[in-house]
Amino acid sequence: MPRLLLFALFMTCFCASPIFAQRDSEQIPSSLLNVIRATKNAHLHAYFSSSEIGDVAIVSISGEGNACPAMFRVAYPGPSGEYLLTKEFGDCSDIPTVIFEEKQITVKFPGYAPLHAQSEPNFKPPPPTTYLFSKGRLREIRTAKQKRR
Repeated sequence: MPRLLLFALFMTCFCASPIFAQRDSEQIPSSLLNVIRATKNAHLHAYFSSSEIGDVAIVSISGEGNACPAMFRVAYPGPSGEYLLTKEFGDCSDIPTVIFEEKQITVKFPGYAPLHAQSEPNFKPPPPTTYLFSKGRLREIRTAKQKRR
């Protein structure tokens, strides 16, 4: 049993690598992969190729602790063809819903609260958040309830 545990530990530490959205990563442009690899704690979460916005990746950024499982960035082609990254966005949830459309990407987060907060009396779950990426710009979509605050 101890040997099995040591083997599992070895495989986790030395053989772990980012999981790609596609099995055939050859289809993802190498310049896009290089931008992702150069970003600290980044992993490809989703990839999309569109005639309107080009090859775009949703990149998860893992924190080094467990307070915030992940934030996200969009890697997209800039005006001169080099890949650019948006600022980090999200609500710390690592399970967003990504909707790719021809001219835009919508990323919806369910509303994240740490486990310890959920056990507090009178806990109210945070509202979901939605971000829209279009024309090289990322913006948060606010609902009527969020605007009143």
